Amino acid sequence: MKNIYLFIILIFFAISSRAQQVLLYAGHPDTSGQNATSVPLLDAYFYNPCGLAFDSWGNLWVSEWSNHTIRMITPNGQVYTKAGGFEQDCFKNAAATASRFSNPAGICVGKGDTIYVADQGNHVIRKIDPYQGQVGQAHWCDVKAGKFSAPGPGNPNCLTRYPGYKDGKWLEAQFDEPADVCSDKFGNLYVADKNNHVIRKIDTLGYVTTIAGTPGVSGDEDGNALSAKFWYPVGVSIDDNGDIYVAEWGNSKLRKISGGKVSTVLSFPPLWNPSDVIQDSRKIFYISDLARIIRYDKTNWSIFAGSPYHNGPTGYVNDTGTAARFNSIRQMVVDPKDYHFVYAADFNNHVIRKIVICDPYKVNLTLSGGTTFCKGDQLTLTAPDGYKKYMWSTGETTKSITVDKSATVYLKVENNDLCIGYSDTFKINVYTLKPSLIPTKKSFCAGDSAILVGQSGFDNYIWYKNGSKFIEGPNKQSLTIYDSGTYKLEVISGPCKGTSDEIKITLGSLSPTLNISGNKTLCQGDSLVVYPLENFPQYQWKKGTTVISSQKQIVIKEEGTYSLFVSNGAGCSGSSDLLVVTVYPKPPVPVITKQTDSLFVSNVMTGNQWYRNDTLIPNAVGQAYFVTKKGWYHVVVTNQYGCSSKSNRLPFGGIESMNENNKLPDISIFPNPTSNTFTVSLNADYPEIIQIRIINIYGSVILREQHDLIRGNNNFTYNTGNLAKGIYIVSVSGEKGIKNIPLIIR
Repeated sequence: MKNIYLFIILIFFAISSRAQQVLLYAGHPDTSGQNATSVPLLDAYFYNPCGLAFDSWGNLWVSEWSNHTIRMITPNGQVYTKAGGFEQDCFKNAAATASRFSNPAGICVGKGDTIYVADQGNHVIRKIDPYQGQVGQAHWCDVKAGKFSAPGPGNPNCLTRYPGYKDGKWLEAQFDEPADVCSDKFGNLYVADKNNHVIRKIDTLGYVTTIAGTPGVSGDEDGNALSAKFWYPVGVSIDDNGDIYVAEWGNSKLRKISGGKVSTVLSFPPLWNPSDVIQDSRKIFYISDLARIIRYDKTNWSIFAGSPYHNGPTGYVNDTGTAARFNSIRQMVVDPKDYHFVYAADFNNHVIRKIVICDPYKVNLTLSGGTTFCKGDQLTLTAPDGYKKYMWSTGETTKSITVDKSATVYLKVENNDLCIGYSDTFKINVYTLKPSLIPTKKSFCAGDSAILVGQSGFDNYIWYKNGSKFIEGPNKQSLTIYDSGTYKLEVISGPCKGTSDEIKITLGSLSPTLNISGNKTLCQGDSLVVYPLENFPQYQWKKGTTVISSQKQIVIKEEGTYSLFVSNGAGCSGSSDLLVVTVYPKPPVPVITKQTDSLFVSNVMTGNQWYRNDTLIPNAVGQAYFVTKKGWYHVVVTNQYGCSSKSNRLPFGGIESMNENNKLPDISIFPNPTSNTFTVSLNADYPEIIQIRIINIYGSVILREQHDLIRGNNNFTYNTGNLAKGIYIVSVSGEKGIKNIPLIIR
């Protein structure tokens, strides 16, 4: 019984640092089946593929455990059935598909391209005639070693099989579920005799001997070969030195038979249920172990592909290294022409997998020129043919790209086996030679200077003045100039040249800028403040040709043409643009008359705008305005020049609308019965317009007068001779309100 050790593995295993890509080579994942005719790789169906081996023609031979057949995959990717019958579990020596197998397991190609199969269910080693170059060839299938006899009465169509243990001649020897077979360079065969727990040898004459293990006794014991013990040896291989390696399912070990001794090469961990062992041309071992493949270089082991853990998970995933998933790997084979390709029989996924060892490789690019060039030129980078994907660092996915600007460029490629390669990295420098040119000033006075500052970082500088070469040199980034002209800079960097924009330099003038420009209009009585935006030592303002001020700022109230002359201590002077000012008259002050209690009329026919309580009344622009709301009204008249005048305010609203608490000048009434008169006396703090009305008890206005008050005392006398006896109201209204005083006439 296998000893099971339960402990925590703190990731003591190694994961291969090399990149392996696991791919589907042939079959339909997780789907078993069969094909009646030849089909391409990915159209083929398998049913528990178990053994794999290459012949010298490059054909891959596959034993199918549950289909009981032997398949052949040609180098051009066609799958053929070469021996056995689909799901025909039987024992029959015959040609091609007339032959019968029972759970064929391990397979190998021996000397002369003869194919040998561990026919596990029939307990014999079968041989199949070598391929002769014709896919239609009918290969004869016979027994290499193992006892059999004619069909018995219970199974008349199948040869009789004899599981057991016996050494001897080929037809006398007995095996018990042989699981694998391999061949050495001399033509000898070696068999992992699973249920007998031994390793057998079939020499070139067909004689079978036991070379290691104790027949019929399972165990775990190294030492002398014939006293050593195995437990379910299921995989066997031999190297060029004659050393035999055994994958031991029951003991979770890789064992070695050499010089008559058995030793343990590798055990748990990492091994759990190893089923096959092979070596590549570099003497590196690959051991299939359920859901993963272990790589062992005789010093260190690593997980080559599949699950990182000995007990799974299982599944079907094509990916890199330990991200890939298998489901019970059986036999493996390395491509004899290239160790980078390992094939595995993925038993329960019913497919053949291909594992590609992706060595780092370099992609050599072809460049159409140098990596340094001038703007307007370009560089083409071309990769070799044959890659599945081209992935440039610039984002393109074509074989060739064209670069016309500075960039760092490299190529990543993926071949048909999904292995990644990289090119060298190229730093491409594209010179864009249009240097900047900055003057410290564009205008200066005679005797002064300016500096032209060119862009740095170029190999050589050439200065031009008015189209002619002026000065040049590698250190001439800046240039001091003393006179006017049109300047430009040419630069050289490597093979490239470039020229700046032209700069025009002028001498001897100042240009003051006024805060107000162009033509301006004023209304009579208004003013305009004008000043330069810059500071100068000296100012001279002129109206026409007459000097009017030497201050920086002037106030303009009259029409005319104005200009400013300035100068500095360096002898530079200049003048502003002309400022033309036109003054237009304002219209006469309008007067409002009251035609009725609710109809106000301006004495100006056009340009009126009415206001109530100093708020503009929309669309009230006629000469007359019909008043409907209480308040104070005035009118503004605007002439054709845009100048305006405002009338005095006029109240509207009746006695009840006036607020007697508003403050008016102090008012007194002095009656004089002798002369039938009375006097209204007002003491005003400031001039204003008032209205005096005499209203009878019926609300009718008997008398209405408007007066202009002067500051101080104002007296207005009225005759009562024509008034009937009774009670009257003397109503005085002004801008600040209204006062009503009773008047009794007897």
